Amino acid sequence: MGEQEKLLDYLKRATADLRAARKRVAELESTKSGFRITLIGYWLIGLPAAWLLAYAANLDTLGIWLDLLTGLAATAILLLRRYDTALHTQFATTQPVQAA
Repeated sequence: MGEQEKLLDYLKRATADLRAARKRVAELESTKSGFRITLIGYWLIGLPAAWLLAYAANLDTLGIWLDLLTGLAATAILLLRRYDTALHTQFATTQPVQAA
């Protein structure tokens, strides 16, 4: 195999790897699941926590602030879990590129 053929083969593999990487990044940037996760974190977890902490626990304004912290923490944990799952799913199916 000549030098030009080796270079062409390498460029073809590099281009294929870049396309695959671009596809994986685009899939990770999907906004639908992120939107759903923030709805769960802020509305299904945060809002009830606000009522419980502010009124049921008689913490008033402090309860509202603790609720904001609770909703933000829940959302952050759920988003990190989604991101980690997506990374493991995508990189488990890829095969490493062998050097020429």
